Amino acid sequence: MITVVDNRSKYDALLRNIEALRGANLTVGIHGHDAARDDGRSNVMIGAVHEFGAPAHKPPIPQRAFLRPGVASAASEIGSVASEGLRAVIAGSERPRRVLERMGNAALAGIYRRIDSNIKPALSPKTIEKRMRRTAKGRKALNASHRAVRSLIGGAGTAARFVRKGRPFGKGAWVQPKTRTGKANATGRAYGKINALNRMAGGRFTALVDTGQLRKSITYKVHMRDGAS
Repeated sequence: MITVVDNRSKYDALLRNIEALRGANLTVGIHGHDAARDDGRSNVMIGAVHEFGAPAHKPPIPQRAFLRPGVASAASEIGSVASEGLRAVIAGSERPRRVLERMGNAALAGIYRRIDSNIKPALSPKTIEKRMRRTAKGRKALNASHRAVRSLIGGAGTAARFVRKGRPFGKGAWVQPKTRTGKANATGRAYGKINALNRMAGGRFTALVDTGQLRKSITYKVHMRDGAS
């Protein structure tokens, strides 16, 4: 004997889920209503400048794309979530909205990784110094560096030229020039302070990472047909 069970409710639920997916879409980025900042500026504008650059600005602002490369870097993970989620929707164990939310989270993870990678080009020395002046610790480090630089001018021509180029906070370590024996210890300590400042600046100041407001404004939005879940 063969028993046939007509489970119409599951079939109807499957059709509804498929229809919901047909009309659904996902957006990832800086959405207008999430773009406000404490300083009154717009994260949409700031994000666009970083994403595409502003060559006409004085001084020019370089491109540090983070949205498109970030999502692209997570393409494999997003695809896996989508394929697994579709199978779960067909099996009736997952809702379409939840699948899209998981895809959105995967895209955000890729963007965050991109931001945390310290996108090149590195911050300019002027930007680093401006940020350092905000805190007591930063001002103390700057003052120590300035004192060290002043102690070298006159006895170390290479160092003096380096300073005049405005690069005391640039990449790399300062190379200690040859000095008379009487100045060797003092000069070595001075360069040690400068190199310590460079290491601190390199590890602390990351492009696109400052107050955290831009990062918080990056979200995903799931758009479903009315009544879809």
